[in-house]
Amino acid sequence: MSKAQKAAEAKDALGMIEALHASGYLAGLKRMLQSKWSKLPAADVDDSVAEAVEGAYSAVSTGRRVGSIGA
Repeated sequence: MSKAQKAAEAKDALGMIEALHASGYLAGLKRMLQSKWSKLPAADVDDSVAEAVEGAYSAVSTGRRVGSIGA
């Protein structure tokens, strides 16, 4: 289990974000979205990544079974 997932299970949102950042996952997700939708403003990409992280944290921290937090 990843550090990010363990942090979310412990209801440590900051720890989850720090682990995702340290792993390069957030930067990679942002690059993928920017390359796939190049006309989308950078602020919208940032908002999309933030919403995805918030959704993942919400799911894991409330006990929902999540196989992979990155997925």
